[in-house]
Amino acid sequence: MLDVGGDAGDLPHPDDPELLELIREREVREAYRFLYERRENPPTMAEWRQHAGQALGKVDANEQTDRRLRDLRKQFVVETVRRRSSNPVYLLRGRNPVAVDASPISSRMEAEVYAIMGAYCRMCGASPQDGIKLQVDHKIPLSWGGETVLENLQPLCTRHNHGKQAFFETLDAIGAEIRYAASQPTVWHRIGELLKGLHAHGRRTSAELVALVAGEGYGGDPARRLRDLRKPLGWKIKARMHKEGHRTLTEYELISWQPWPLEGPEEAVRRYEQERKRRRRATP
Repeated sequence: MLDVGGDAGDLPHPDDPELLELIREREVREAYRFLYERRENPPTMAEWRQHAGQALGKVDANEQTDRRLRDLRKQFVVETVRRRSSNPVYLLRGRNPVAVDASPISSRMEAEVYAIMGAYCRMCGASPQDGIKLQVDHKIPLSWGGETVLENLQPLCTRHNHGKQAFFETLDAIGAEIRYAASQPTVWHRIGELLKGLHAHGRRTSAELVALVAGEGYGGDPARRLRDLRKPLGWKIKARMHKEGHRTLTEYELISWQPWPLEGPEEAVRRYEQERKRRRRATP
């Protein structure tokens, strides 16, 4: 039986004036109303799309309709409940306990993002000259407490932006761990804390998630950073590979780890590489 418990008693009624202050967009308020009224019988995504087409007076594009639910998570907890025998359903649990910055990305800030990071997708390297459209993305989603500040913004092409949003939506249960890892000061800290956070949940970490949280963007080398964790820093990490259709997916399982070195991982890696080169030169 589906557990519909939580902090639902704190949810405002769809006609409460407070809701208008929390959610400005009419389409997102309609998503709230629909989930509020279906709390005892949470809907599937297909049911929401059908309702949205009727309630909004048009058949909205799927990605736009799905985005209403993602936008709703800025203020409320919408849990994706997966069931064995049928499609997942979307359950309105309560208010989002994380303070959300809903500030829009100004044109000035958008221009600053492109000026500093370049006008190309940070995931695939494509630019408008390749016929793609760029969007400014929040590295840590607003619904997970990410802020509209330069450090949390990056340019992505439309395809990778939508793909990242859909991918992150499947990770809501470990959003706090991902948010903590992504806030760390170096790429080694970010990957290491991500591995530790998912290990605490008994989960492996996909290569795609490692690359996203590493934050190095196009041209980065997260596989090398993982080798750094293994060799200079003494962590034990196993790579697990499996087939999914025609794709070979890689996941990383954390076995054990060491405390972060006092001088920081970057300096520890630098010293290790210097010593390795010295030994090679000394070998006849």
